[in-house]
Amino acid sequence: MNFLRDDCMPEYLYSHFRYFEPGEKHITRYCEEDVLLLIMEGTLRFTENGIPMEIHPGEYYIQKSGLFQTGAVPSDKPTYFYIHFHGQWDDQTGIPKRGIFDRALVSEMEKLTLLNNINASYLSKSAAFLSILSSLTGSEKLTSAQKLTTEVKRLLTDHLQHGISADEMAAQLNFSKNYIIRIFSNETGTTPHRYLNHLRIKKAEQLLNYSDLSVEKIAEECGFSCYSGFYRAFFAENTVSPREYSRNREKHTGLPASPGHPLPSKP
Repeated sequence: MNFLRDDCMPEYLYSHFRYFEPGEKHITRYCEEDVLLLIMEGTLRFTENGIPMEIHPGEYYIQKSGLFQTGAVPSDKPTYFYIHFHGQWDDQTGIPKRGIFDRALVSEMEKLTLLNNINASYLSKSAAFLSILSSLTGSEKLTSAQKLTTEVKRLLTDHLQHGISADEMAAQLNFSKNYIIRIFSNETGTTPHRYLNHLRIKKAEQLLNYSDLSVEKIAEECGFSCYSGFYRAFFAENTVSPREYSRNREKHTGLPASPGHPLPSKP
């Protein structure tokens, strides 16, 4: 059964963002719940009933309940959003167990996190969860332009910290760099370079909200060679400095603005 049924209501349980440290492995467990994983960056590695799995940026995967999972090898510093729930499964129709998701869903993830932090009603949290589920799509439904755009997004996310040139993308994807830029711009309304910068700022926002890293370390983690460059790029998107954004964490997440609040350890 590789399809989550979309004709019946799944039961939402809880969710959060997760940020792996270098060398960290997936936990070993039998999970009694279904778990939706949405990978923003890095690669999550684990085995499931002995089968090696790798989930890449821009991909989602649903860990079915009752399977044995272990972290046989370290993951590649993934940042992802997880949702625990109870669902029903089918052999032929529904939401595919694995596929891709639109990066715009990050705003829905943040909304669901805020609803959790302010103890919103179960109905409100379930509605946000269903909104995320309804946006998932299988890669087999994509056009050739959408598939290329997805691959470009994957490359940009994989190389978020150190960057990747248009020539390097062209070599890996076997298309000319002008064609890649044109298709990507038509599909997204922005260039690969601007999209990469946007990804870096979104990652910075997540780390400012959900980690205790210094702003200088966050700048480095997000691919900025100096704090001044990070400051200018961050201010251009948020009209506040990174430090001011961090001081307003409670407004963004419902969490206290004081330090000492790392990401939770549940996967």
